[in-house]
Amino acid sequence: METDELKKFLMDLLKKEVIKRWSDSYSGFEESNPPNGEVTIETIGLWLWVKARIEYKGASWTPSTDRASGDPEDTHDWCDWIGLAESAPMKASTPEELDNWALLSTSYRRIYRDIQFPGPWGLHSGRWVENLDEDGNVKVRIVLNEKFHDVEPESTTSVENINLREISPTVYRRTYTYD
Repeated sequence: METDELKKFLMDLLKKEVIKRWSDSYSGFEESNPPNGEVTIETIGLWLWVKARIEYKGASWTPSTDRASGDPEDTHDWCDWIGLAESAPMKASTPEELDNWALLSTSYRRIYRDIQFPGPWGLHSGRWVENLDEDGNVKVRIVLNEKFHDVEPESTTSVENINLREISPTVYRRTYTYD
């Protein structure tokens, strides 16, 4: 499956969303690196798992910022699509194309506002696929508490086990907007 256009689309979308979030709040954001990431594809038994992991780093300034360099911000977007390998599209340019094919589609966002000892702090929302086996058993992590502080983000999630052979198409995703 060709996914170069999908990767570019997701990186551009994440950048637009982060910049819009900061411009709407009358605070500042400055990128330290352009968005980066990858889209990987795994075939596991009958299933094809498409994983997008995109990251965008920078610094933010709010009225409470006391550092000349700003507060570090590291935003991660994770998207997963799982469907039958035999019916997978040859090319994917947008998330909707994969949503239309997938039996299971998930979306997750994690924002680190600071990374410090004893643990990071930030926000996260959504759900992501943690594991898939040949029988179609999927382990999905679901965010229970959107804020994490001095703990690993995974500690604020629960696990849902899904068997792809027993479900109708299920989509857990946010709405993508085009500007």
